[in-house]
Amino acid sequence: MNKIKKVYTFNSDKIDQWIDFLCSPFVNLYNKYLNVSDPRSRNRKILLFAFSIVMLDYLFICYHVDRSPFDLVPSIPQIDTRDEINVYVSGLDGKSILKEKRLVDKGSSDTDFAYKLVSFVFAGSNFENTRLAVPMTGKIRNIWFYEGKCVIDVRSEIIKNDIEVIPSSEETFRKALSQTILENIPSVKEVIIAENGIPNRKLWETYVSSVQSPSEETPAN
Repeated sequence: MNKIKKVYTFNSDKIDQWIDFLCSPFVNLYNKYLNVSDPRSRNRKILLFAFSIVMLDYLFICYHVDRSPFDLVPSIPQIDTRDEINVYVSGLDGKSILKEKRLVDKGSSDTDFAYKLVSFVFAGSNFENTRLAVPMTGKIRNIWFYEGKCVIDVRSEIIKNDIEVIPSSEETFRKALSQTILENIPSVKEVIIAENGIPNRKLWETYVSSVQSPSEETPAN
């Protein structure tokens, strides 16, 4: 029994020594900075100490997440100034016209806006693959306005023979393009589609239709 008491007394003394050793720095800090007669000064020091701990934690967090410590306020989201408009595109059956919504920056002039509208109609639907309904790439030579008319001058293109041209697709394309321009640019009352400066010329032109065979040539008088 006495041996057990001696071991217990020895261990308890060692534990007390280790506790005193570990707590001594904190006790010294308390006696030096916080154990003062003025409570206002003590509270000020406590607040400064707590603030220092919080700032140190914040700096460590910024370091680990690879973020600037000065990036306190989240970035202001960019305001979307684009307008929602209606665009009409050709359907795959060559007769129907699809109405779709688009977000677009109208630009500084009607000409810039018209270029974007024409590109939308040539590109076709955003939800279906309607590219066969418009077999042209839609390279625009120029767009101009006069007397309430919008003239769209398209570069001539020859459609390859292996590309199937859907019947009535060109007429439907012209209607969709005219409807898109008329609805979104109120000053326009008529839309004229030209090819290389020639108005109302056929756009869907294949190699077969563009090259006249010798037997079809008109004999000279």
